[in-house]
Amino acid sequence: MKEKHEYDFDLLHDEATNLDIFEDKTHEKIADTLKRIIKKEPKGLTIGLEGGWGSGKSSIVKMLRDRINNDNDIKYFYFDAWAHEGDPLRRIFLESLIDNFGDMDKELSEILSHPHRGWISVCLQQDQVIATCQTVIYSNLIRAPFSKAVIDSVVVDEGFRNRGIGYALMEWTMELLHKERCERVMVSTAFSRTVAHRLYEGMGFDQFGYTYLKVLED
Repeated sequence: MKEKHEYDFDLLHDEATNLDIFEDKTHEKIADTLKRIIKKEPKGLTIGLEGGWGSGKSSIVKMLRDRINNDNDIKYFYFDAWAHEGDPLRRIFLESLIDNFGDMDKELSEILSHPHRGWISVCLQQDQVIATCQTVIYSNLIRAPFSKAVIDSVVVDEGFRNRGIGYALMEWTMELLHKERCERVMVSTAFSRTVAHRLYEGMGFDQFGYTYLKVLED
């Protein structure tokens, strides 16, 4: 008759951690490096973490979060696209953004609650936001009963530029504006953004005057 033995064991849970128990602290070093890169790059960038299942990508993100949360110059927002598979991703993304940043709550809530005044257009590729722009519609007494619109904050992720994404997003936005009986669309950009100048001119926008900006201080 074989003797029975009982062995103690622990269950290993597949969940992210902010503790690096490896001797060389590789994951912590990666998180530290990512923070330095983010702080050093003024124009923004997209960073991809590649690795097999269970290699610690989510743990690195969690460690990076802890480091960024202690830095007042950086805002951190975590969105799990897999957790919202099958949901209306654009709305869920914006609502999550509202919940995360209190200082943006009023502005984003206003946009979502009054779509007839304008909207935020988002371009996605495999659940990743790669381009966005904001559209504001307003009534104009001189142009009545038609309205005017301003397209602002046209941004394409650096890794997806020069592929016609900004052009397509603008075309789609202007089609919606046409349906909203909008007669004229305005855009503005800085002198240094020559790429944006070529985009707008290629879409038929004409220069018609000057834009002046004044910052209203408290």
